[in-house]
Amino acid sequence: MKTNEQYVQKAIKERIKWAKNDAIRDTGVKDPNHVKKITDIVYSKAETEEEKKWHLMDIYYPTENKRLLKNGRYPVIVSVHGGGWFYGDKELYRLYTMNLATYGFAVVNFNYRLSPEYPYPAGFMDVCAVMAYLQEHAREYSLDLERVYMVGDSAGAQLVSQYGIYATNQSYRELFDMGKDMPVIVPNKIALNCGIYDVGSILTENELCDWYVPSFIQKNIAISFFNILDYMTKDFPETYLMLS
Repeated sequence: MKTNEQYVQKAIKERIKWAKNDAIRDTGVKDPNHVKKITDIVYSKAETEEEKKWHLMDIYYPTENKRLLKNGRYPVIVSVHGGGWFYGDKELYRLYTMNLATYGFAVVNFNYRLSPEYPYPAGFMDVCAVMAYLQEHAREYSLDLERVYMVGDSAGAQLVSQYGIYATNQSYRELFDMGKDMPVIVPNKIALNCGIYDVGSILTENELCDWYVPSFIQKNIAISFFNILDYMTKDFPETYLMLS
């Protein structure tokens, strides 16, 4: 896969900087009590050894607050982490997502491939792969697919909004040869925090965008990122939109 080595080196430096700040934020914070963890579930087949770490997910369950349990299954929250499409992993959002589980939900927290090492649509296809995996393994993990919600922060909010369009518009799915036949789950509702949605008008001159969608990406794939809102329909999930 082609990558720009200059972008990779810049990304590595930025990741180190961001990680220091996040470590300060989480110092002394302990995992919440009353949560059961199933960790490092492989949700998609990796093509290389390096990719294996990116195709892992955790599911967290409440051990005490089971008021939402219905017919032996939990409502589901799928969290998509932020980080400008180039930073972050499930460990970064562990405390947040485990806390969500204490409210009675099964909460999915996962890694996805990051740019610039893995250009678009690798990370987005991982989001789609997680949702497909949940549909295929819902009984195994006691998940109620009639009650599925998604939350995303920053780049994660963009990815969740994109998945909402992907799941509700067949013509949009057909832009992705690698994903158009994946099973989809249409979320009941989604929550978006500080995301960028009209990316074509905002990010065309942004370096992060060059990292994520480099110039060699095929035109139809680039359109699926820059022209996302053209594919939004009335079937898009009900949304709670947060800004800061």
